[in-house]
Amino acid sequence: MTNLFLDLHLIQTVPPSCVNRDDTGAPKKAVYGGVQRHRVSSQAWKYVARRYLHEVASVDLATRSRRHPVALVRLAQEADPTVDAAAAAVAAAEVVKSLTSPKSGTLKVKDADLAAALEQVETEEAEDTAAEGAEDEEGREAKAVVVSLSGAERRALAAVVLEVARKITAGGKVDRAKDINAPATAALVGAAQAADQHLFGRFIAGTPEAKVEAAVHVAHALSTHAAYSEDDAYTAVGDPEPGDNIQRGADFLDVAEFVSSTLYRYVRLDLGDLLEQYGPEEVAELTGQVAEAFALSMPGGKGAGFAPDSVPAVVTAVLRSDRPVSAAQAFEAPVRSAEGYESASVQRLASFLANVDASGMVAAPLAVATASIAHDPIGDRLAGRLSASVADLVRPALAA
Repeated sequence: MTNLFLDLHLIQTVPPSCVNRDDTGAPKKAVYGGVQRHRVSSQAWKYVARRYLHEVASVDLATRSRRHPVALVRLAQEADPTVDAAAAAVAAAEVVKSLTSPKSGTLKVKDADLAAALEQVETEEAEDTAAEGAEDEEGREAKAVVVSLSGAERRALAAVVLEVARKITAGGKVDRAKDINAPATAALVGAAQAADQHLFGRFIAGTPEAKVEAAVHVAHALSTHAAYSEDDAYTAVGDPEPGDNIQRGADFLDVAEFVSSTLYRYVRLDLGDLLEQYGPEEVAELTGQVAEAFALSMPGGKGAGFAPDSVPAVVTAVLRSDRPVSAAQAFEAPVRSAEGYESASVQRLASFLANVDASGMVAAPLAVATASIAHDPIGDRLAGRLSASVADLVRPALAA
């Protein structure tokens, strides 16, 4: 079955916080239905969901980093301990650059280049390894292009690095197009991708042949109601020195914006796409893990100051055989309530999904089930841990 989609609809109340901010430091927002809404970008939630998957996934995952040259040098040295480290460092840097911005001509290497490249690799190896994947809440990493590479892709590229390093050491001519660009592209295209690359996709501008379509599409989360930022004036007061009897005032004063809201979140998985890469059981397990990752992860913006660690009030999984359906339309008219927005939003979601299925516009869903902390379930109730429950929900259709 090529058309098989899992829609995840989530209603989640976020207390006063700033989990995802714009370029001015304010909570992100959007106008929808004629009123301002609180918005959390899809990138912010995809990043934390991907990190969550690295903790729970049962399949191999890629490394998303700007420091691949360091890893490629290590792999090249493991394959051939006699390879010159400086030549391997130059080769690794050139191989990775060729993926994002390939150059032509002859690679000219001076002694100074060898020393600088080796120093760069040694410096990065000495740094805290936790910094290798350091990204902000938008999934960005500073100073260089971030590339996603699977373990198999790294090993294939390391073989190219080894050959280039040997040529550099031998003093031979290294043609960028023939010896670096073409072999690196072939190595990347020929190697197996990791699961999160199939889930979240990949595009490398300099190597379009290595593009991977994303099986997971994520909407920007929007508040179901009108939402406006507020200001938090905060201070920092220095500790008194021993014997200091002077009454001290604030040493620092600033203002930060925050917002609270009930969000509608939508994620959809193309299970048909995943079935082209994995068997039915692997897809079922991976689907459950993705559902749990999006439900239980939380963007970390200003987390230390607000601790907005809520869980969704409702997670509704809808398995469809024709096309995915977002329920954002349910909230085009903003929810208005004097007793909170969460319960009214859950009711609005349930009503919309029922109306869509009754309209005849789309085929009846294959399965509908809900995990809920305080509300009546929409469809059957998901029983047990979310990952296992969603896997059980999709397993019959995947095996059909």
